[in-house]
Amino acid sequence: MIIITALFSIFVFLFSCHVLRILPVGNSVFNVINASLEVVFDKNIDDDVKEKELQKQSLRLFGIFGSLVVRIGLALLFSFAPVWGMSQLGYVVIDDVVSFLFRWDVIVTGSVIVIAGLYLLRKSYTSVNSAQINYSPVDRMLHCIAFSDAKLQLTAVDIEHKLFRKYYQNISLNPPIFITSLPRAGTTLMLEMLHCFEGLATNTYRDMPFLLSPVLWDRLSGPFRISTAQAERAHGDGMRIGHDSPEAFDEVIWRKFWSEKYGERNIGLWSPQDTKKDAVSFFNDYMKKISFLRRPGGVSGVRYISKNNANIARIDLIKDMFPESEILVMIRNPFEQARSLLRQHKNFTKIHAEEPFVCRYMAHIGHYEFGQLHRPIAFPGIEKLLGGRDRESLDYWLAYWIAAFAYVLERKDKVRLVDYEAMCLDGTGVLTDLCSRLAIFDKQAISQAAGMIKVSSPIKADESGFCPDLSARAKEIHASLMG
Repeated sequence: MIIITALFSIFVFLFSCHVLRILPVGNSVFNVINASLEVVFDKNIDDDVKEKELQKQSLRLFGIFGSLVVRIGLALLFSFAPVWGMSQLGYVVIDDVVSFLFRWDVIVTGSVIVIAGLYLLRKSYTSVNSAQINYSPVDRMLHCIAFSDAKLQLTAVDIEHKLFRKYYQNISLNPPIFITSLPRAGTTLMLEMLHCFEGLATNTYRDMPFLLSPVLWDRLSGPFRISTAQAERAHGDGMRIGHDSPEAFDEVIWRKFWSEKYGERNIGLWSPQDTKKDAVSFFNDYMKKISFLRRPGGVSGVRYISKNNANIARIDLIKDMFPESEILVMIRNPFEQARSLLRQHKNFTKIHAEEPFVCRYMAHIGHYEFGQLHRPIAFPGIEKLLGGRDRESLDYWLAYWIAAFAYVLERKDKVRLVDYEAMCLDGTGVLTDLCSRLAIFDKQAISQAAGMIKVSSPIKADESGFCPDLSARAKEIHASLMG
């Protein structure tokens, strides 16, 4: 009866934690700390405002701690109730139950039960919400610290170089593959498919937040690594992501070496004259790091994959930096893509307003495609094309498509074009042909990758709602690209 009473006491403690919402209140401690860190590192807030805000957060923290003490005390008190009740009924003696609970083997077993129970409770409080990057309060705090100062990231790179370079410096690489386009053209799907191949390697979400030093971060975070279920990403497009999903993070490198290209209103174009030897060296080292992490065990001749929509502005420079590289440009029907671009712009405008952390997160990793962060790439003639058009109009995004792909059309000989609609109709055929051109030979992986494509029937693009002149120009460019 002592064992049954002790187990019931532990169950009551866990149930009390749930009813008293101890875990959500505990999480709010990290939320307050995150808010305080954001204030400290925000260069746009003056010192007087910072001082008042930090005082306000300190009072909140004091109140939360007091609330936690009371709630935990009540949970412990409630957990004692079964012991007291059973003793009153004559089934157990309180001292015997307490002595049993303080045995070392019971402490270990009880701790496992409590930790497992708290973990399950935590999952019940945490809804899967990719719009919030699916970050826990601790993750957010770490992210805030990691991106608070560029010097911190660079210091981590230096430490990584000294400690781990010997493990990856002699890795042999084959020419990299760069996947690009304007957003909403299937670049993420292409990245996920190519990630199936053993000889290809790319970033994953596990590289966050110390993106420039992935090997160091892998070694530091390894003991705390957890597996999580995949969740739909913030775009709401059915693509599901998890910690091990591939993603585009190398924009932080471009911003590190070419910060002058990032203006307040737009992002500049890159030319071969923008080549920097130290950037080429850094990229080569970085590709080796990612290859070392993703494809351990002696796979030779690994190819790094970059999926970066902004690379559409760097076609000339990439071919100068990596002459043997392959640049895949995804081409989608302009009208369908413009509609999708507008939907996502509205989606992220709403998300950025409701969840400031998401806005900061996207800014930190250099994603300026949508919402409050949107900065168009300065393609030739774009000012005339956009010409005061409303960003929440279809014509704005179709005009942007025209500027981008007129630029790509002039560089058609430097890239490999991939027809998104054709891929959706015949994924295996398109992927087999592409892999042949890329000298990738793995029939099993091709079959696996093609299985990720949702096969669709041919659709007739809806051209209604667009300016006739823009529509005619877009169809002309699309036909030239596909011809």
